[in-house]
Amino acid sequence: MSPVSSRLQTVVLAFVVVVGAGATGAQAQGLVSMQKLSATLANELVGEAVASCAQKGYNVVAVVVDLDGVRQALLRGNGAPIHSLDNAYYKAYSAASLTLGRKEGSTKEVRDRIAKNPPSTVPQTPLPNITYATGGVTIMAGGTAIGAIGVSGAPGGQFDEECARAALAKIRDRIKIAKGRLAALPSREHAAGRVRCLFETHHPQAAHSGTGPFGWWRPLASLQHGYQGPGSRDWKSNRTEH
Repeated sequence: MSPVSSRLQTVVLAFVVVVGAGATGAQAQGLVSMQKLSATLANELVGEAVASCAQKGYNVVAVVVDLDGVRQALLRGNGAPIHSLDNAYYKAYSAASLTLGRKEGSTKEVRDRIAKNPPSTVPQTPLPNITYATGGVTIMAGGTAIGAIGVSGAPGGQFDEECARAALAKIRDRIKIAKGRLAALPSREHAAGRVRCLFETHHPQAAHSGTGPFGWWRPLASLQHGYQGPGSRDWKSNRTEH
């Protein structure tokens, strides 16, 4: 086998490995990951909610849960009524569950919808931990629900919700999901870009000329929509082609 053919096979094999690696990682163990607030941020959130209500003279309880309904943080303000410990949890639990099907943002939105369009049937057995009381707000990150906060104890659910939203506004810029976290497979452009780097490193002249035994490179390079040939600005690596 000629040296040229051997090198060509090496580059093609590299492309297969790049794409195949993503597929293997996506299916490994059949696992999924779930986003939720860190313990530090969850505790800060309930603290901000209780403080916001305290400034208005309301003694409340705030609870943060993840999408499994598990408590991540709880804070009872000075003088908050004992029943609010349970009620705040019910609001958070409901906002992390009932809102998901229709992408609603709070227990108030669920209650308003049901008030306008009553369900045709009523469950014979009440669901545990479910409430339609105002004061539960879904926590969103990048348009995705990751949990909820419930507040109880103010003289009206609308005041509970105001405190919850005020607290969320304080931490909004720190609730982020890494870009591409949900994408298990590399994109065509990403895969082509990695192969191009390998190819140009070993065969720079052939890569730019598109002639000879390496003429197949041009169709592959076209996968990167920003690639215009030698001397162009490569939008993937933000460097000038050499």
